[in-house]
Amino acid sequence: MNQLLQTVDLHLILRPDIPKERADRLLHALKTEIRAPSSDRVLACSELETKAHFESATVTRDAVREAIEHVLGRGRQRRDNVILVVPANNSGIRAASSERRKANLADAIDADADAIFGSDANFHYFLRTDRFEDGSPSKPKPVYSGCDAHSFADLEAWLGKSLRTESTYQVPTWIKADVTFEGLQQTLVEPDERVRLQPTQPDSKDPYKVISKVAFADPNVFPAEVTFNENLVSIIGSRSSGKSALLAYIAYTIDPEHTVNQQMATGQFEKEADAGPAAGITWAAAASFRCRVEWRDPAVTTGKIIYIPQNSLFAISARPKDITAKIAPALYRLSDQYRIARDQVGRTVAAANDEIVRAVGDWFRARAETEAIKARIRNLGDRKAIEATKVSLKNQIDELRKEAALSDGDVAAFEALTATFRTMDARVAAIDSELAQLAPFVEARPDTAFAITSNVHVDVQIRPLPSELGAVVGGQLQEQVEQARDNLLALVAKTLVGHRRSLGEERQRLIDDKAKLERDNADLVARNTASAQIEQLLQGQATQAGTLASIDAQEKRLADARAEQAVSAHHIEEQLAERSHASQPLTLAFNTGPNDLDGMSFGFEEELEAEVVDAVSNRFNKLERSTYIDSDTRTLDISKAQAEPAAFLEAVASKSQKLVKGVEPAAAATEALVATPTLRFLARLDDDRIGGFQRSSMTPESRRFSR
Repeated sequence: MNQLLQTVDLHLILRPDIPKERADRLLHALKTEIRAPSSDRVLACSELETKAHFESATVTRDAVREAIEHVLGRGRQRRDNVILVVPANNSGIRAASSERRKANLADAIDADADAIFGSDANFHYFLRTDRFEDGSPSKPKPVYSGCDAHSFADLEAWLGKSLRTESTYQVPTWIKADVTFEGLQQTLVEPDERVRLQPTQPDSKDPYKVISKVAFADPNVFPAEVTFNENLVSIIGSRSSGKSALLAYIAYTIDPEHTVNQQMATGQFEKEADAGPAAGITWAAAASFRCRVEWRDPAVTTGKIIYIPQNSLFAISARPKDITAKIAPALYRLSDQYRIARDQVGRTVAAANDEIVRAVGDWFRARAETEAIKARIRNLGDRKAIEATKVSLKNQIDELRKEAALSDGDVAAFEALTATFRTMDARVAAIDSELAQLAPFVEARPDTAFAITSNVHVDVQIRPLPSELGAVVGGQLQEQVEQARDNLLALVAKTLVGHRRSLGEERQRLIDDKAKLERDNADLVARNTASAQIEQLLQGQATQAGTLASIDAQEKRLADARAEQAVSAHHIEEQLAERSHASQPLTLAFNTGPNDLDGMSFGFEEELEAEVVDAVSNRFNKLERSTYIDSDTRTLDISKAQAEPAAFLEAVASKSQKLVKGVEPAAAATEALVATPTLRFLARLDDDRIGGFQRSSMTPESRRFSR
């Protein structure tokens, strides 16, 4: 097939029973690009004679379309007679990069074809509905892996086998259909359901998992033998014809304990001895009927079954966790995007709650620091009183200096010098405080070098966790995390050691500079401190100045600690917002994905369970009036607490929101903030619904959900 000098192989699979005359007409109607030398007339496929003709003949897409429509019809009539198949690779529409066709031409040929010759490597690509370059929807196409044999020997050696050599790669094609042209046509309708490319047979079942038949000793109860299909068994019969009893007999023969437990779960029997295959018949009374289950493997004597008794769905309608557990597998089979979205919701919620737990801990640690700093400031004294004392001391010193006949220049120089000393002493004190903070993390070595201690560590976390992914990419991510951890630890060590070294050097420099100033100004100091009374007052003045400097430093640390509290509270707000939108992927999946199974539609609801609210509320004193205790229900208003986490944390920490005796404030606050709405699936059929948080509309007589 030739279009704009781009050659692509095109295969026409004709209906086997098409008359030979009609096939000949198709060859005659299909015009090639070869012209007869004598008349310049275009030759039809039926007119090709020479080896050169067959080796060089090409047809255009338009010529193929016109010939097929002329002889075999168009639209559905065409597809009833011929299936058009193009290869994905090797003279196909997806060539190697060195000979890639134009994207729009490849998409046009793709759109014309019914199916693709390819391999398991591109099977899923042609099932996509978004593979066209221009963004228009693409129809899912089945991919067949032909044996590509060019001789009968190759055909015998390759057919139905998996083969990989330097020149060929073959994977058997499995089609779930009758071995007819109509069966092949069915793959065009359900490409994902009907075709598999893999070495082994799809949907193969272990013989010990397949029941081949059941037999009964008493033919008056059931037929002597009932043979089962290994893929699907549907038992059809009128009301009270024994359908439920037959299933009960089979289940009880295989697993009596499971069967009785499932029957008891329906609530139909008061005690296990009353359970049985049918109303009024207990298992003890039915022992003489003797049901025998035969598996496909004759050596198998037992197996696993899942038994769902009649009306069991109504019984579990009052157990929401069981409903979600029942609906989830059906949703995941309907589309894997529901499982992926549900897992993503779980990961987002878990990550947000982990961050909330960490941030609440950080907030309480920062608040404890603020309280400790405020206590230290109170112990230092009142700023105004200290400043007043300092002024009073200065006035006394000035009077004594006048009496001692000290010049104004001497006084000014001495005050400037003492101010410099105070600044130096304050900085040395601040450095000593920092060195004390660094001591657990940086230690001095005998060679006067510094190194970090074992208290320094780095934790690098990513989302998704490597363990949540496949072994290959998960392993790669784990290596990257470990490398990043090592790199970051090296940077942290460099920063800490460098800072420790610079602090030590600065401290020594300040001590040396002060000593030099004292030596250089010894006479000035001596004249200003000649009077014992002046010296004593100067020491008192220095003490007050030092106290004020300490207050300034503590107030700076107080501001930093409060800023840390604000950052933690803001981070909690962000994570709560993130968590509130966690279910968006699931909402998108329900809005865009398949949402109908045998007439049932699905959805989900989120709500804080009453058990969660009660468990959290039991941490708080519900008898005391509080902004966060609901006066009607006497439970904690969790939504209000999560709407204003900073105010709620302060209320808990300050004890304005009282707790039960013995409960740690951080633990109670954490539980309230990580309390997360539970996600439940629900199913609807006609006017009935089951699941979610509303009361199920099913009745004991309703059977619509048990199809």
